[in-house]
Amino acid sequence: MHVYSKVVLWFFVIPLSIGALRPSTVSYATSSSSPQIETYLDSLTRATYECISALVESSTGLPHDRFDASLFDIFPQFAVVRAVPKINVAPGACLTSCRCMSPNCCQSGHYGLKVTYEMPFGTWGSYNLNSPGFDVSEAVWLQIWIKGAQGSERFEFVLWSDCQGDFPGRPQSAEITASQTWERKRIPLKDFLSYHIDLSSLCRLSIGFNDGMHPSGTIFLDEVAFVDSSGVPIYVAFDEETNVTNIGLYITSLLMAIDLGLEDSTNAVATLSRTLTSIEFFRKWHGFPQTHNHVVSLSPSKGDTCISFVDLGNLAAGLILLRQRLPEFSDRVSALLSAMEWGWFYDEGVGVPYGCRYPDGHASDWHYDWLCADSRLAHFISIGTEKIPCSSWDGLNRHHEPPQCVDADLWHYEPGWDGGGLFMAFLPAIFLDEKDSLRISARNFVLDQICHAQHIGAPTWGWSATALPPYGTEYCGYGCLQDCILVPHACILSLSTVGVDTVYENLLAFETLGARETGYGWCSDVRLRFSCFIELADWGTRFSLPNFGPEHGFPEFSQL
Repeated sequence: MHVYSKVVLWFFVIPLSIGALRPSTVSYATSSSSPQIETYLDSLTRATYECISALVESSTGLPHDRFDASLFDIFPQFAVVRAVPKINVAPGACLTSCRCMSPNCCQSGHYGLKVTYEMPFGTWGSYNLNSPGFDVSEAVWLQIWIKGAQGSERFEFVLWSDCQGDFPGRPQSAEITASQTWERKRIPLKDFLSYHIDLSSLCRLSIGFNDGMHPSGTIFLDEVAFVDSSGVPIYVAFDEETNVTNIGLYITSLLMAIDLGLEDSTNAVATLSRTLTSIEFFRKWHGFPQTHNHVVSLSPSKGDTCISFVDLGNLAAGLILLRQRLPEFSDRVSALLSAMEWGWFYDEGVGVPYGCRYPDGHASDWHYDWLCADSRLAHFISIGTEKIPCSSWDGLNRHHEPPQCVDADLWHYEPGWDGGGLFMAFLPAIFLDEKDSLRISARNFVLDQICHAQHIGAPTWGWSATALPPYGTEYCGYGCLQDCILVPHACILSLSTVGVDTVYENLLAFETLGARETGYGWCSDVRLRFSCFIELADWGTRFSLPNFGPEHGFPEFSQL
């Protein structure tokens, strides 16, 4: 299944926002008399939930951070890996790769991998898939579909269990010779054991080239997978990192899926129990886990050690809903919530919360001081626990941002266009029944975006924080919104303010741009090059016309 979704696209599985931290049973169809729209939204809801489910690590009940749809076609077990495939070459060597869509490039599915290499005397190159740790000990073979442009191309597969060490070597069976027609090759994994490779703890799969094997050529690969004795791909758990926001919103999605009849209650309870067990296991400071944690080992990130105020608010909101909806989890959830010392985030000297605290106790030099930022959910919860004074709410920044459409009276709160777009304006309203000025500001911001789209000739509207093309490795949050990048989930968030008909028309425009394939959820974003070409990014898939046609595909991110 191709997954054009990330956990943030639970928006279509959560028809709520009535009552403080209390889900609603409002149907999308109540805002429209069109059966066609009702059918469309129902189909999209089901497809998106399937996408979300595909992101979950079954052993721990935690959602992964991303799913690379094109990589899923080529290396299906590596679709949730966060690191973009990396190319290494010796000086003087040349190695390029692209994911292409032509029949010549694909053995099956939509995508194949094309690799072209030139290895002068004494040089080498490698194409590498890296992950913090994965276990293939239950597999028997590494299975590959391969062909060469000319035939007789030779290359090697190398497995690494120590990515900080020297080249581990590989068995003779891991050297592959390609023919001009597609062939299935199988490498016995037991052959790697004599090279001291721990198949239960791998960190890299490499495809290697050097002048000794073959100096130059082009190969095509597809359906590269670790398989059992019957040739069936095994399940591989990747110990990647996820964000606590993902976890809180996944909990919420699963609760809504029960209400919508998309998930069996018994199965959901079992999954949520695993999710809770994982949260309970996380290492915590003042009751809070780090923002980023690994989904298998459950260890905190060693890179980004921030304990984020806004993200912990999203986790807490999901937990509060869980306690309300499934009383059998009440004691466990209450223990987690009671341990959260929200006052730890409060800067008494400034009167607002810090953006981050850190395990060593120090705090960020910046604060969350806007009313209309997504941090207001965490602020609301903090006040509710009486750990942050109510007066701090009155001290939040309520400055207005000038609209893009200067002729219209469409005032809205900062940060608006400069700080995360519609995501910041709407995310807390999934959980909170926001009225008065916040609701007016959000609606005006949407109308300003619609007006701006008309002024610049954009076929759609929906500017918001997102992961940037082509593979979502760089996040666009504050201060980087671009006219050429639009986000489907941004307009979905505005359902309650501008109505279903308006959102439906905009979603159809997104589909015209290729932002969704029938039967699946949404891509992360659509990039527009007005009067030039359209580029589609979905955390790993990019189509662009006319720069990259199906014959040539699109280059790997590490080469751009």
